[in-house]
Amino acid sequence: MRQPLGTVLSYPGLITSTPDTAITLESPAYSLQEKVLELIVSGRIAPGEPIRQDRVAHDFGISKVPLREVLARLEEMGLVEGAMHRGYVAAPLSREEADDLFSTRLMIEPATAGVAAERASDDDRRTVEDLQRHLGRLPDSAPETASARLGLIQALLRPARRPSVVKIVAPLFYRSERYFSNGAKNVVDAPSLDELVRAWILARPGAVRELYEHRLATRWKAALIGFGVK
Repeated sequence: MRQPLGTVLSYPGLITSTPDTAITLESPAYSLQEKVLELIVSGRIAPGEPIRQDRVAHDFGISKVPLREVLARLEEMGLVEGAMHRGYVAAPLSREEADDLFSTRLMIEPATAGVAAERASDDDRRTVEDLQRHLGRLPDSAPETASARLGLIQALLRPARRPSVVKIVAPLFYRSERYFSNGAKNVVDAPSLDELVRAWILARPGAVRELYEHRLATRWKAALIGFGVK
């Protein structure tokens, strides 16, 4: 059954909810997490920089209680680091972690997407098309754009019926996106997400794997420019 856009949040690893307390795309908790994620993933809060909770809470017009809850979830994902009496800092970046993140994604995502392209139902394909259109309407700078991109990626993987892969992709995606933002994203020459989706919709598993691998490898190369690697 297709899940309508704008209903229950379906990005595993981000916010956990029960059917009775489902968090929607329009809910305050979702909006706050997207805003904090955007600050960290975009580099507006630099790696290693303290997250000034008073200022962030003031800027977003909230109390520090929900902000701390969001930061605790992001710590579980490896995006921030907390220490007693020191609050939270944006997690530092390293060449070793970048290699680890992108190589791990290359090992699991392209093959899973290829299997999913073969197994996808008509409803799965319509869901992917809906998510693609939704993403296309968002500006790159919108706080929800990164999670919309993740939602599309997970939809490309889900029909493979490998739920563990779908779940672990969320933290891998956000952590690797930080490296891409830190690198030379304007010089990337990789297959677009639209090209990948087109091959997936047409049930071309070989092309899906190839495009997915090329896209990730090229983004990995761009991310390493931030460490002086050319």
